[in-house]
Amino acid sequence: YAKLPGYLSPSKDIKFEDIPVGITAISKVPAAGWVQILLFAALCEFGLGPSIQEWKEGQPGDYGRGALGMFGPITDPVKKVRSLSAEISNGRLAMAAITGMILQNGITGGTDAAMWFGSSALARNAKVVEYVDGKARFV
Repeated sequence: YAKLPGYLSPSKDIKFEDIPVGITAISKVPAAGWVQILLFAALCEFGLGPSIQEWKEGQPGDYGRGALGMFGPITDPVKKVRSLSAEISNGRLAMAAITGMILQNGITGGTDAAMWFGSSALARNAKVVEYVDGKARFV
């Protein structure tokens, strides 16, 4: 996994490389960092506009801005229904995928080859994985 250079929190002397991958990173990020992340998510969700009630009034996912928010509203009703359905389906798929990744990380403790093969001698004998510093890696 690649990590950003520099400090995550200069005042607490925490570098990006000090943060582990997976769900164990949650406890390593300072509280002020989580506040910034949540504020940014709220900004993305509700925007800077004066009305944040659009989710009550309009069709789900329809913000009147078209594909990627750059190409204007979709005027063809058939294409609009198809696009909005695809958007909702992709969002659901993404939620299922991240839930699966979190569960996999919580159960196996990692996201590398060890989750598939563990410490299996069969995998080593088949020369599918090699163990370096106690971690399994695909060959």
